[in-house]
Amino acid sequence: MSASPAPDIGSPPADEPARILRLRGSVAAAIERVTPDHTAALLLLLVGAFLVRALWLNLPQGSLIFDETYYVNAARLLIGIQPPEGAPWHDAPLYLDPNTEHPPLGKALIAASMLVFGDNGMGWRVPSLLAGMLAIAALYGIVLALGGGRRMALLATALYALDVLSFIHGRIGTLDMLLVGPLLLGMWLGLRGRWLLAGTVLALATLVKVPGLYGLGAAVLWQLLGLWTLWRHERRPRLRDLRPTVVLVAGYALVVVVGLWLLDLRFTTYTNPLDHVTRMVGYGMALVQT
Repeated sequence: MSASPAPDIGSPPADEPARILRLRGSVAAAIERVTPDHTAALLLLLVGAFLVRALWLNLPQGSLIFDETYYVNAARLLIGIQPPEGAPWHDAPLYLDPNTEHPPLGKALIAASMLVFGDNGMGWRVPSLLAGMLAIAALYGIVLALGGGRRMALLATALYALDVLSFIHGRIGTLDMLLVGPLLLGMWLGLRGRWLLAGTVLALATLVKVPGLYGLGAAVLWQLLGLWTLWRHERRPRLRDLRPTVVLVAGYALVVVVGLWLLDLRFTTYTNPLDHVTRMVGYGMALVQT
């Protein structure tokens, strides 16, 4: 009698893949049952982030924090308030921006807030508070646009909202959060394929502070990586694939040039945007050299 073949103990039963799939489905369903509603969790995170930033926003009462002494006093001049004796630019001309190493938009936003809330902590800091909240919401959208799940987006957003620099600059009257908010919003718009809007918003960030240019660089680099991947698979370039990059750069350049020209006409003595750009670049280079 011939011996029966030995069983292959290393091979799974025929129905094993189906059993694994059923088990995975059960685990996923259990996780979904215990996972809180992501929309409610996001709203709770945004409300909490807003409250901790808005709490005691007007304190220390009547005192400026850190670089507020430069930007708030510049904003005061824009609305015809002379800074106090000993403060930066206390003797500068009214209605002109003395802080010409940066574009005027950020200080104009602070000045507009002061017209609404007064020359106090609320007036100085509300723009940064709103821009900080915009940055938190935009980061959530960026994670989703890059393919992350809602839980990953919530985690990334929560970590950013609790970051010390995000918290501090989201409640003081400086230009930093007025830069970061539009930068993140512009990147989210770009990832959603709204390249003209992305270029416009990134340009507004640059009109607050020159490093907004890095946002354009990051967006262009992202597009070039996508084009390289596409061309590597198709083995031939297509001019239409360059359209998003052209739209992004053209929209950005138009808004920066026209926006800086209009802001300068109202808030500075520069009549040519190139002259102001030369001043800002020269100031930055002098800081690097020192």
